[in-house]
Amino acid sequence: MPAPNEEPISPDELLPLRTGLDPMEAQVMKSVLASEGIDCFLSNENMGTLGYGVRIDLLVKAVDKVRAELALRKVAVLPRRVHALPPSVDEDDIACPQCGSIRVGIHTGPVPTMIPGLKTKQKPGERWRHCIECGTYYPEGARRHFDSFFLAIMWGATLAGATLGLMWLIRWLRWL
Repeated sequence: MPAPNEEPISPDELLPLRTGLDPMEAQVMKSVLASEGIDCFLSNENMGTLGYGVRIDLLVKAVDKVRAELALRKVAVLPRRVHALPPSVDEDDIACPQCGSIRVGIHTGPVPTMIPGLKTKQKPGERWRHCIECGTYYPEGARRHFDSFFLAIMWGATLAGATLGLMWLIRWLRWL
């Protein structure tokens, strides 16, 4: 029963069933639910497959949530962290923020940036880690997550430049 200040949930409202999934896990769970006749929706499905650390959420209708939970109880997906850690190591400080792997090492030297071929120097006292699974470089202890705004700005500027260049080329060819 909803709290006095909450509105009742509509049977068609989408509710999160699982959050923070990688693309493979999400597709496996979606297939299991489809085989049970349960409609579901994957949020961030397209961005999640790009490999930028965007996680996917599995959403189902409120009316199907209990059936979906029962259907997913029989699904065993691979854990994100396959290797055991010594008990003295804090797993959250070691795990890659992008893929969740613990196959990371300490990186010394220049740090690659998003621009291919461009590297920056590490700040004094700053330690960086390198994930062997996905190739991500990240500062130790940082909780960085992918921010799509900067990628959108970068792609927008690239597409705008390409469009203006194409328009200039067409006008130049007409002038000839």
